[in-house]
Amino acid sequence: STEERVKLVRHAYDSGIRYFDTAISYTYGDSQAIIGEALKDVRDNVFITTKVDFWDTSKPDGRITKVNKQEVARQVEMNLAELQSDYIDAILIHGTPGVEQMTVEQCMEVHEELAKARDKGLVRFVGFSAHHYFDKALALISTGEFDLCMLAYGYLPRGHKRLFSPQTTELRNACLAKAHELQMGIVAMKVLGAGRLGGYGKQELEKLSGAAIRYVLQDDRVHM
Repeated sequence: STEERVKLVRHAYDSGIRYFDTAISYTYGDSQAIIGEALKDVRDNVFITTKVDFWDTSKPDGRITKVNKQEVARQVEMNLAELQSDYIDAILIHGTPGVEQMTVEQCMEVHEELAKARDKGLVRFVGFSAHHYFDKALALISTGEFDLCMLAYGYLPRGHKRLFSPQTTELRNACLAKAHELQMGIVAMKVLGAGRLGGYGKQELEKLSGAAIRYVLQDDRVHM
């Protein structure tokens, strides 16, 4: 139930968790509302990352032809309302759906609108996430306009539903190096190989998740 999930988020906070990642589409569309309800009285003690999504559901690949700038502002306002907050710590252009379906130029149009929200004090940091389209990610990082990036990075070279080729891994590594050079915030996602190293409750696999996390933590370029 929603009430039980609110209690779980609050349990995470009470256990010491201070970074929470969400999006409009997570957990049947109510992830933000759950996090907002659970953390509204401790809002300034936590860092909340959320996202804006862009894709065209009328097309098989979701590719968009034009950025709706009013939609960017609408999503920012909706995120704030659902999180029961007057600011967002970090807002990302969602990787999938989002960056994967857009060109670099379209991503920068969305960035321009998110930067306006940052200038108004509604958002503290602007970034993007990327599962495997690291050619676009590297181009976005290289603009120097983003505060942070969230990249699929782990012992198992896997993003959203796919293993990386050697070329994709090289591009991902180039993203890490460039973001570090530009002193951007770097958040690692898919650290457990999109769940593949989670153990699934089997005793013989229970140490895999800890080893996978330590693999990423030993890279001092990664902040979260």
